[in-house]
Amino acid sequence: MPLLYRYLLGLFWGTLLRIMGAFSGLFLLLDGAEQMRRASGPGRVIPWGDLMLMLFLRLPDFLIRLAAPMAMLAALITLAQLGRRQELTAARAGGVSLTNLLTPFLLGAGMLGVIQWGAYQFVMPHAHRVSDKIEDRVIRGRPVTDQAPGEFWSWDEGRVIHARRVERKGQELVGVAFYRLDEGFRLREVNEGARAEAESGGWRLREGVSRHYAEDGTARLERFESRFVKSSLAPRTVRDPAPAPEHMSYVQLWEYIERMAREGLGALSHRMALHRRIAEPAATMAAVLLAFPFALRLQRLGGVGVSL
Repeated sequence: MPLLYRYLLGLFWGTLLRIMGAFSGLFLLLDGAEQMRRASGPGRVIPWGDLMLMLFLRLPDFLIRLAAPMAMLAALITLAQLGRRQELTAARAGGVSLTNLLTPFLLGAGMLGVIQWGAYQFVMPHAHRVSDKIEDRVIRGRPVTDQAPGEFWSWDEGRVIHARRVERKGQELVGVAFYRLDEGFRLREVNEGARAEAESGGWRLREGVSRHYAEDGTARLERFESRFVKSSLAPRTVRDPAPAPEHMSYVQLWEYIERMAREGLGALSHRMALHRRIAEPAATMAAVLLAFPFALRLQRLGGVGVSL
């Protein structure tokens, strides 16, 4: 890499990191105060460790979402410094083209875009899941239900149906359990099976156990090789419930949207989340492209720093 590129790229990233540090401090201060307010209350002890962990898990999402405006601000400030020291004038007088001046900034924006992509693919889904769990436990005072991709829950005619996995396009449930409740929502019967296959009017459970609960609380256990459970749950309505879009990576979002499309179901929020994640790295480079001519024009009007 030419010396000029390394010099300008170092200036750009140094300014960008200082801006990120300033924004991070502002976020931790303001969001920390808000979360402390929400976690405090009569007789409640603030769990400082969990609160700090939640803030630091939320910080990457804040920085990634503001990557484009921070990159634009970093480019403007860097060009302002170069102009104040007359380095832009010296470079232009020495025959350095605008393309050579712009290329290091685009390289820096491209590197930031790659970081954005990697964060959305590998970091953000896990960070969101953990921070949401902490928020539910510390702020809302209730445990979060983290339903993994592939897990299935449904309600059908007084029964709660759960399966660890859905196979054969909804024709088969793996690790299935049917919980029958009475009118008072008391548990009366549980039918569990290693597998359940769809049949007309219900599901055929294989290799399972049945538990019957009497009014006095006693339970009767019965094992079976095959048992038919009547249900209106049709295979076409069985699908894997998905987590929130922010809990999913690029690949998980893409696979979920394709599956919903094959089944004729909508996934607008997930589709919008995927398009936004694709657009944000490109928006970072576009922000730098916008800042460059803007800064050069302001340089002729009295300097970028004065204009800012």
